[in-house]
Amino acid sequence: MSVLTVTSRPARRDDAERIVSLINRESKAVSGEELVTSADLEREWNQAEFRIDDETRVLETPDGRIVGYADYTNRSAPYVRPHGFCSIDPDLGTQVPADLMTGWLVSRAYADVGLAPGDARVTLLAGANEKNAVLVDAWTRAGFAASRHFVQMRITLDRRPEAPDIPAGYALRALRPGEGRALFDVLAHAFRDHYGFVDPAKPDEEFERWKRNVLEPDDFDPDLVIVAASADGSIVGGSVCRPSYGAHLDMGWVSILGVEAAHRKRRLGESLLRRSLGVFYEKGKKHAGLGVDSESLTNATRLYEKCGMQTSRVYLQMERLIRDGRELANTG
Repeated sequence: MSVLTVTSRPARRDDAERIVSLINRESKAVSGEELVTSADLEREWNQAEFRIDDETRVLETPDGRIVGYADYTNRSAPYVRPHGFCSIDPDLGTQVPADLMTGWLVSRAYADVGLAPGDARVTLLAGANEKNAVLVDAWTRAGFAASRHFVQMRITLDRRPEAPDIPAGYALRALRPGEGRALFDVLAHAFRDHYGFVDPAKPDEEFERWKRNVLEPDDFDPDLVIVAASADGSIVGGSVCRPSYGAHLDMGWVSILGVEAAHRKRRLGESLLRRSLGVFYEKGKKHAGLGVDSESLTNATRLYEKCGMQTSRVYLQMERLIRDGRELANTG
C-alpha cells in the first residue's frame, strides 16, 4: 500500500469535531466502543497551560480529511515524564505516515529536556490498547518499548453493590470544604510507591492544577469524592470519582483511589471502592470502571476483583529514553 500524502500542522480549534470523530472511529475499530466526547477535548484544550500550536499535530490529506492526531503534555515539574498521545485513522491504517506524529513527539520531548534537572533521566511516555497493532508498531518504530501493562476494569451495576464493612476506628464521609489540599497530599503520599510516581517539584502549583481538573470541572459532583478519616478526623485515604467516562455517560469512573501506607491492610481501600460503587448505583449508573497498574505492589487488581470488577481492556505503557541520568520516578 502506498503512503498517503499529508500535511502535518498544529491543530486548530475548528478541527475539534473531526479529531473527536477520528479518535472514536479508531477506538471503535479496536475495542468496539467510542472513547471521548467533544466536551472531553474541549476540557483538555481549555486548560490554562494548554498551547494548541505547540502541543498538537494533525495529519491532513489534500482533500481536508484528518487522518492522524497527536498531542504532547509536559506540565508538571520536574518535567521528567512527558506524555505523548497518537490516534490513527483505522480505515487507512499503515497508509497513514504515523512516523510524522511520533517523530514530532520525540522532537518535542528533546526540546523540553532543559526544563528537567540537569542530571535527571527524562523518559517520554505513550500508551496503546494492546490490540491496536498499527499504533503499537508506530511507537515501536519510533524507539519506544512496552514497559508496563495497565488494565481497565469494569463492573455492571445491575443490583445494589455490597455495602462497605468499614474497619473500627475509621469513618467514610464526603470531602468537606477546605479539605482539598489535605486530600491531595494524602493521595500523593499514597501513590509514592506506585510505578512512575514522581514527587512534584512544585507541590503548590501541582495542587492548583489538580484542584482545577478534579474539584472544579463543570460536571463535578461532591457526592463522588469520598474520604476515609481516622478517629481524630484526619484524612488517610480517598476515592475521587467522575460521573461518566468519556462517551460512556452511564458509566461512573473511579479516577483515583488510594490509602496511606500506614493505614493499609485494614479494608479501607475495599470500603472506599464499595462506597463509591454504591453511590454510582444510587445515581442510576449502569456500569463503573477504573484503571490500574496490573503489576501494582499493593495487589490492587485482586482487591478490585474481590469487589466484582473484571478486566475489560489491557493497555501498554510505552516508553522511550530521551536522556539518561538520575531516575526521579519510582520504577518499582
